[in-house]
Amino acid sequence: MSLTHECLSPAQLHARRHVGGIENFDVVGARLFCRLVEDGLREEHALLDIGCGCLRVGKLLIPYLRRLGYCGVEPDRLVLEAGKLYELGDGLIEFKRPRFSYRDTYDFGEFAQPFDVAFAGSVLSHTYQTSAVACLRGVRAVLKSDGFFLATFIEAGTPFADRFSATDRRAGEGWAPGGLVYTQQDMTKFAAVAGFDVWFDAGPSTIGQSFALFRPVVEDV
Repeated sequence: MSLTHECLSPAQLHARRHVGGIENFDVVGARLFCRLVEDGLREEHALLDIGCGCLRVGKLLIPYLRRLGYCGVEPDRLVLEAGKLYELGDGLIEFKRPRFSYRDTYDFGEFAQPFDVAFAGSVLSHTYQTSAVACLRGVRAVLKSDGFFLATFIEAGTPFADRFSATDRRAGEGWAPGGLVYTQQDMTKFAAVAGFDVWFDAGPSTIGQSFALFRPVVEDV
């Protein structure tokens, strides 16, 4: 264990491992934050962070956004509490007033507000088809018509996908801890059912998983 890791508490180590590992924890968080800003996130926006974990990206988003601008959803209470304690601290929480939910469904109406931006890091990479569509529909219900939803997924045919087994994505329900591989065509179908258009990057991302950028389909009047 490196000197950097020795400075972390057992709870913080556990929480960071839960969201993908200790190595490059801060680097991946910074890259995801920069990607959101590049796609159009601004400080005055309201953002929904789905599967916020121990706040790998949230620790950068919360200081950037204005007070009450961040809402995070994470079903694992211990992981999120560790993030609030070790990655944020009471002072930042008091100043920025982020809001959190521990629900394990995709109903985001409890925040009682529309969102300019939604983000899901490594969520669609673990959700079977039914849950993936439920997630997209849940986001569509709370996303502004000119907003966007950025999500990562494990894309078939990429080097990152080679480490995952070919699981039947239609057979399961809920969460797949081992990871699920999808094609761009799969994501496009999910998007259409939920009322989104979707765009993909031309090449592999620097974080391994691929990005899908969803924008609401707006009916012509």
